[in-house]
Amino acid sequence: MLGRLASIVAKDLLNGQKVVVVRCKDICISGGLVRQKMKYMRFLRKRMNTKPSHGPIHFRAPSNIFWRTIHGLLGDKSPFSQQNLQGDGLDRDEETARIQCT
Repeated sequence: MLGRLASIVAKDLLNGQKVVVVRCKDICISGGLVRQKMKYMRFLRKRMNTKPSHGPIHFRAPSNIFWRTIHGLLGDKSPFSQQNLQGDGLDRDEETARIQCT
């Protein structure tokens, strides 16, 4: 479930932990398939009227959709939230780090 996992990850990020989420393509979104597809298609139609390249950027990759969900939970105004969102990718230390399955 996208929202539940995002809330757990956001809380860990706010506590100062570094989090790496793997296999984002397997995350499911609750609700009916047709309803979720229509909802996302409405979201994709939103763009800037005068110059669409300046408008909202719509991610299609599952990892970026998940990142945007966490970004919405944390916010981006405070420097603390921006610092929490900076750490992405996979380091050597994280390959042997503690793995938590949620």
